[in-house]
Amino acid sequence: MQYTQTDYDSSRLIFLLRLDFHGIEYRFSTIPLSFDGRDYLGTLSEIEYEETSELIGFNPEANSVAIAVYFPTLDMIEEYRKGRTLEGMEATVSYILEKDGFYTDDEYVILKGIIQEPIIGDPLESVGFASFSIEQKLYDLSTPLIKN
Repeated sequence: MQYTQTDYDSSRLIFLLRLDFHGIEYRFSTIPLSFDGRDYLGTLSEIEYEETSELIGFNPEANSVAIAVYFPTLDMIEEYRKGRTLEGMEATVSYILEKDGFYTDDEYVILKGIIQEPIIGDPLESVGFASFSIEQKLYDLSTPLIKN
C-alpha cells in the first residue's frame, strides 16, 4: 500500500529488528508489541536512518545502522566466553506505522545485513546489553548468477 505524506505526518514509526543469534531468532522493537503473530521485545534503541543516493557520491555510512539492544534472558559476556558472539550474525531492520493504537499490515525492510563490531560488557549497562552496527551485504552469494 502506498502511503501519503499525511499518513506519515500523523503516524509514529516503530522500528523492528530481527536477528539470528546462533540459530535462535530474536525480535526487538522500539516499543513492546505483537506484530504479524510474533512478539517483539521493546528493548531496541531509537534508530537514526537516512537514505542517500549512491549516484551523487559515496557515503561509507549509507549502508549501515547503529543499534543498541537488551537481551533480557542472556548474559552477553557469558555467551562470549562460550564462543557465541554477535559478530557476523544476520539481522534485518524494518519499520511499521502506528496510528491511533493500530499497526499497519505492511512491514518495510530498510536494511538487511550482518552484525559488525558488537560491543558488550558496558559496566554502566545490564549484562544483556549489546550495541553494534548492521552493515548491508554488498552481494548475495545465496542466489547463483547463472541458473543450473
